[in-house]
Amino acid sequence: MVSPLPRIGVLAFADSRSDISNANAANLYIQEQHQHIARELAARGFQVLDPQSAEAEAGGAFAPITSFEEGAKIARQLIQGEVEAIVIGAWRWSEPMPVVDLVRRLNVPTALYTHATADFSGYGGITAYGAALWEVAPNRAALVHTRITDDIEELARWARGACAYSKLRQARLLIWGSASCRGMEHLPDDTVRLKAWLVGDIVLILTDSVVFDFRHAPVGF
Repeated sequence: MVSPLPRIGVLAFADSRSDISNANAANLYIQEQHQHIARELAARGFQVLDPQSAEAEAGGAFAPITSFEEGAKIARQLIQGEVEAIVIGAWRWSEPMPVVDLVRRLNVPTALYTHATADFSGYGGITAYGAALWEVAPNRAALVHTRITDDIEELARWARGACAYSKLRQARLLIWGSASCRGMEHLPDDTVRLKAWLVGDIVLILTDSVVFDFRHAPVGF
């Protein structure tokens, strides 16, 4: 059974080169920050989908994504978990195209999150990832991605709205009432546009008039 909590995916990427200086220290830093973000979001009422930490807890090693193949495997797991939005930790620079490919596969609201630290270039990572998402622009999620630095509360606010948006994209909206201007041919375009990006479907029930009995209105109406 799928949890009713907002479902947020948390992901980490790393440089595929193992011969660079401080590679082990960098990977340890990435793991610590990744798991910290996952705990913080879980504490704020999210169901965190974290395949990388789950693999480590099952006896494997924590492995940041370094290739297209690894990203595709993680994407399949997140799709199976019905992920609604993702947070990508931009903890340091790495090749940005695996990030673009994963966002292309998932096409859900995406946030890039980093720390302003002198030890590891978080700004280098978030700039590279964000620029690639904008330049390649494989879908709407890439075009309107969010970038957040050192503000977990802002990240949680974004995640709540992003997960709600994803739910709405699969929902139906009922509009009932009078439409005195329904003969205007430009008005039907509004529903088509909304269904293109905001809501799964819109059901219109139009009447010639609407009568509301205020005797049966809720208290405080």
